[in-house]
Amino acid sequence: MERNPRISQKLLYRLSMIYMLFCAFVGHLSTLADPADVFEENLSSLKALEVIEKKHKVALKKRISVPLDESAQKCLKQLLSISGTLDEVLSSQPYLTYLEAQFGNVYEDYSKFLAAMPTAKLKTEALFTFKDALPPKQTSEEFQAWIKYYFQMRQFYSVPDIFNDRQKYMAMQMRIQSQLLMTFGIPVTTIASTETAMTKAEKMALLANVDKILNRSRILSRLASVDTKVYHAFWSDRLKKYGLYEGLLRCAIATPADFGLTRSFFQNTEVLKKWILTPLKKPASATEKEK
Repeated sequence: MERNPRISQKLLYRLSMIYMLFCAFVGHLSTLADPADVFEENLSSLKALEVIEKKHKVALKKRISVPLDESAQKCLKQLLSISGTLDEVLSSQPYLTYLEAQFGNVYEDYSKFLAAMPTAKLKTEALFTFKDALPPKQTSEEFQAWIKYYFQMRQFYSVPDIFNDRQKYMAMQMRIQSQLLMTFGIPVTTIASTETAMTKAEKMALLANVDKILNRSRILSRLASVDTKVYHAFWSDRLKKYGLYEGLLRCAIATPADFGLTRSFFQNTEVLKKWILTPLKKPASATEKEK
């Protein structure tokens, strides 16, 4: 997967303008619907989303909080006896053998494992997590689009300081959502110019389609946010409890797939380590002082 992009001011402006045009058009379409119906539907969707999010968070915390089993303990002991950087130690035979047992694939070294992210197993697990939020009749291409979107959001939420920089947050989210809409045949960049050429029936059909896609994307986005926060808290706790080096090894052993996925978003382990040790969201007072 590509590493975290740096957003230029020019790109921020361009994305903002495209998104404003899109929102203006969708806002116009929404006036064709009954406001009371829209409010009730949105409220119902929000409540359902909160239930899904809470259930997923509880299940994830329970799954990753189990103690290391015998094979994991053996792997940890072996890795602690090997000298080198984290990536070098994770490229050693004991860990590669551990990965093979976990995923059924042979990796030449740790960099090959990172290059394979997200793995087929990780994609399948992700799809199983959110498949109930999608319509049952989805084409293979549509499922792949949702899987891609979920992992894009995982990378998005791993951008350092993303929860504290609203401008960067909005710009990057707009870009990802625009790509998703275009994947489903909604050309965001040309929506404004097609407004006057559409009949009322066509506008209503487009509004319904956009609403469905964005509502589903909201669920996947929230789940990606939960996953990022839960893993971040778990890894941070391990580093504080066992020290930086052993803590990172424990993270790589206890959660090999998601640790590898997140590691693939960063240039090196030093940047990853800094991200793990830094709170995802600063206290409101700290953010205000910086402004």
